[in-house]
Amino acid sequence: MAAEETLIIKPKVKIKVFGVGGGGNSVLMRMGRHKDLDIDLIAINTDAKQLSRVAEEGVETLQIGEDLTKGRGTGGNIALGEKAALDAADKIRESMSGADLVFVTAGLGGGTGTGAAPVVAKIARDLGTLSVGVVTLPFSFEGSRKKRLANEGLAKMQAQMDALILVANDNLMKLPENRHMTLVKAFSCADGILQQAINCVAELILTTGVINVDFADVTTIFRQSASSDALLGIGRSSRSAVEAVKQAVDSPLISKSLEGARGIILNLTGDKTLSLYDVDEATRYIYEHTDPEVNIILGTVIDNSLGGDVRATIIATDFTDGVMVKDSPAPARGEQAPQASQPSAKPAAAAPKRDAFTLEPPRFMQQPTRPSQAKPKTEGAFAFPAFRLTPDDKDQK
Repeated sequence: MAAEETLIIKPKVKIKVFGVGGGGNSVLMRMGRHKDLDIDLIAINTDAKQLSRVAEEGVETLQIGEDLTKGRGTGGNIALGEKAALDAADKIRESMSGADLVFVTAGLGGGTGTGAAPVVAKIARDLGTLSVGVVTLPFSFEGSRKKRLANEGLAKMQAQMDALILVANDNLMKLPENRHMTLVKAFSCADGILQQAINCVAELILTTGVINVDFADVTTIFRQSASSDALLGIGRSSRSAVEAVKQAVDSPLISKSLEGARGIILNLTGDKTLSLYDVDEATRYIYEHTDPEVNIILGTVIDNSLGGDVRATIIATDFTDGVMVKDSPAPARGEQAPQASQPSAKPAAAAPKRDAFTLEPPRFMQQPTRPSQAKPKTEGAFAFPAFRLTPDDKDQK
């Protein structure tokens, strides 16, 4: 049977990305130029001139604080940015209507992004919508005041998001390929990192694959923890998925070890030569470097434009030492919020009975048992990969 005949059609999932303030708007402009996924982009700002530039990229805009700033920026005033968002809460809520997943992206440190992004996050939480924050902290050369303001906004967002992916801009300079970049390129690189984090999750949810990854599984990854703490790692290698994963795990973007992570989203992107063995080795490496009870969701995207390279994007959540405690979420539409995992040990379940015809899943889909922590094998302890198939060149003709 042809691969196209085995594809599973996924239920429609509505994803909306809210870019708040100048930094968030820049991310959406970048996404608007390269919009490959069916997601809604909504730019929020007090600055009318900035929004007009964003609109030129086909991005929906939502101006806030017209009476407060007269169409200008907030001048770094967080309180003004917050009030502008609060006054426009009904408009923001209306824009968010119908979303199953909301991303809130911003460059923290400015008045609008730092003041308004937590308000947008709280609206999503009050609606019971799965919400993921993707934000940056300013470069050190931007000054201590901006860093202090960014930390104030970060503290407010931590309690409102199901997961908060934080990228410190200073860490971008630790990437070998970035050490000699220009100033303009540095800020563009930060936008690209946030875009890749969003696309990592969106591709997994929206891609129609040979084996389906359910949106509920992604929801569990982001809501299984009492903490919103999440880390992002990115790696790339020539024809080696496991090397790309190793680079992602050791990425300067990751500020601590993944050893305590109990939730992992792994997205591998490669051309049609990406092999089953490569995927097996890459996922096994993750299992060996995270918590024994880790829950991994794997996505594999086929992109023939990579020319043999493999790109790995990792989002890690639910750390045993997570400190970003979030508020209890409102129940999602038609669902009960999953229970957050606790660090207390759970008794091992008895091994299920098997008959002579029980089929074993492929090795890369099994959660391997570590020699030092042997435990009974349980059914279903594997992640379902999602494959996006692109036609061969000859099919395009």
